Amino acid sequence: MTATPPASLPPELHRPMALERIPPHGLQMVVTATPRECAALAARLRISGVRALSCRFQLHKLPAGEVAAEGELRARIVQTCIVSLDDFTADVTEPFRVLFVPAGKATDEAELLSSDPESDDEIPYEGV
Repeated sequence: MTATPPASLPPELHRPMALERIPPHGLQMVVTATPRECAALAARLRISGVRALSCRFQLHKLPAGEVAAEGELRARIVQTCIVSLDDFTADVTEPFRVLFVPAGKATDEAELLSSDPESDDEIPYEGV
């Protein structure tokens, strides 16, 4: 399963997973960004730095080839104060839930925005 990023941006944290590797009871995963991936994320986010980033999540296969990922992202980032222009470090912890859906089956973005704002984000993928 390979998430399909926007054509202009390569994925910073690319960890392809074959669907058959996900057992019926789900699969616990931990992804830790390399220094190079942290630098690429900081550049895309236009912040001074990403010192560390890790993500712990559980994958569950759903019907119709969908895969749910639910977990928590933790990061230590460096930002610049807009008043003093001094850099400062901040810790970020964010729970998440997303659905990986086969390419071509994702809900249209306009439809998602006009429907339930609490619905899971969908990320299209290709392959198996």
